[in-house]
Amino acid sequence: MNSVSRLCSRTIATTLLLLAVVVFIGLAKATPSYTVTDLGTLGGSSSFGYGINDNGQVTAHSYTIGNAAVHTFVYSSGVMTDIGTLGGSSSHRSARMISRDA
Repeated sequence: MNSVSRLCSRTIATTLLLLAVVVFIGLAKATPSYTVTDLGTLGGSSSFGYGINDNGQVTAHSYTIGNAAVHTFVYSSGVMTDIGTLGGSSSHRSARMISRDA
């Protein structure tokens, strides 16, 4: 192999290596990161998260003690705040979204 061929091979190899690094960095930046948090319950068997805002506040509902009712709650900074129902005994369909100003 002559010197021109070696130079061409090195240039191609260097270019491919740089391209691979750029693609890898781009993919690494594009990969979202998140944390799964157990919200807990209001004493019942389960809870269900529905909405999350930019501040990490979650709107959800949970069964109460003995699964007697379903209440809506807001989870923020590790604290569950029971906001009750909309007047009935349960709130299965309330509080599906939360604004960033909550």
